[in-house]
Amino acid sequence: KLGIGASKTNLGVARETAATIAEKSGIEFSGKEIAQAGQAALKDNPLLKKVANEVLPTLTKRTYKPNELLKQISAWNSTAYKTSGEVGATEKAKLFDILANAAREQLRTKAPEVAKYSELFNKLYGREKFTKKLAGAAPYVVGSTAAAAGTGALFSKLFGGR
Repeated sequence: KLGIGASKTNLGVARETAATIAEKSGIEFSGKEIAQAGQAALKDNPLLKKVANEVLPTLTKRTYKPNELLKQISAWNSTAYKTSGEVGATEKAKLFDILANAAREQLRTKAPEVAKYSELFNKLYGREKFTKKLAGAAPYVVGSTAAAAGTGALFSKLFGGR
């Protein structure tokens, strides 16, 4: 749950601090383990093979420090997701979604504090984007919201509400 003092800046700083502490304690993440999630996805979706053949071999040789993994997840996310938050239709987007999820799972397992602040940061960032979209639609929503509220009040009066 986001507290009163939660801001994108504060959560970003907390996430970076947690990642730095995890890095100093020697925590690293295996690109090979992340690539295995991509390999497993090939069984369900053979169309991913072309993209997987380009991406997975280099990934299996990598080891990520916490801050590096956060940046990699962000890079995968920028390709995987549309602005609406849905996974894109391309095979590359689907594979990058799988890889980002596998990397987030490693974060949860090996560096739970980093994962916690990263998830809170992303929730807050997502809420900001949603609020901006909603503000753009406000003139259209206000009229229908007022009508819905009026209808709700009428039904409440008719069916025994106070």
